[in-house]
Amino acid sequence: MNKTKENKDKDKLVDSILDSIGSSLNSLKDDDIDIADLDAFLESKPEAEIQAAKAELISSSGSDEEPTAAEPKGELMVTPEGEKPASTEKFELAKATDEGGELEISEGGGAKKPGETGGRKIRYVFVCLAAVLLFLSVIGAVSATRFISQKIEDIVNRRELKEQFAFFIYPVVINDPPEFENVSNLQDSTIITGAIWKIIITGDKSHYDTDFGVIYIPQADVEEAARSLFGVGTLAHQSVSANRVEFIYSHDNNSYQVPDNASTLSAYSPVITSITNVGETYTATVDYMLPTPFMIPGIEHDNTPIKTMIYTIERTRSDMTITAVKAGNFDW
Repeated sequence: MNKTKENKDKDKLVDSILDSIGSSLNSLKDDDIDIADLDAFLESKPEAEIQAAKAELISSSGSDEEPTAAEPKGELMVTPEGEKPASTEKFELAKATDEGGELEISEGGGAKKPGETGGRKIRYVFVCLAAVLLFLSVIGAVSATRFISQKIEDIVNRRELKEQFAFFIYPVVINDPPEFENVSNLQDSTIITGAIWKIIITGDKSHYDTDFGVIYIPQADVEEAARSLFGVGTLAHQSVSANRVEFIYSHDNNSYQVPDNASTLSAYSPVITSITNVGETYTATVDYMLPTPFMIPGIEHDNTPIKTMIYTIERTRSDMTITAVKAGNFDW
């Protein structure tokens, strides 16, 4: 009986040793210890105890799977410290894919985050937008420069003033008056003709009486137009004609009968090439140009003036008046 008890005590001791060895091995496996440490530990144990502990560890795991070629049966897989086993990386990659994340594989084999591709697209859009804005800014700067340059050129060349003066003297240029140094030297017929042309070109004819293609312009309106052109309003009213158009004066109703189809196509048109002034007295160089009613592409028009005249004009804030006209000394 004492022998049986002794055998039982030995069995308990063996079991205790096996449990200790198995626990140590499991602890070493979970902690991913270094290979050199594992070898030192195993060398300190008897071969019989190590084999028995291995067998006990395998049987206690309850695994019925056959070891693969990469993981031989009975051998413990240990990885260097700080690295994950390849199986763990594959598991994490599969898990991320199952959770709905779209992964891209980079050239080095690693997985890209889902936001990396979207971020690149957003940056590309911003770069394109910045390029467009820069291009538009350059166009705006060029346009502003041209606009400012044009305004400076207009100021230097007095273009707006030239256009204003050309419009003002147009009714007189149509009539092509003779030279005069003072308005008092002009005949009334010349003044009346210029005044009627001013009404035809710039006035409102809708309120005048008409009859069979004739407009009746009161002499009071003619005198007002003469005053705005030449500064005189007292006239000896009479019938006049210019450019194949006749303006008949009626003493019965003190008005002028003017054809409603009176045209300026056969008359000269003014082009002011230069303007100078001393105070309110302006001197304008005026080219008399032939009319060009039909601007047909491919047909060249002669831009040589028929003659050049010098107009002297008094200009105030409220009005302008022609005080003299003389021929220009130009050889064409």
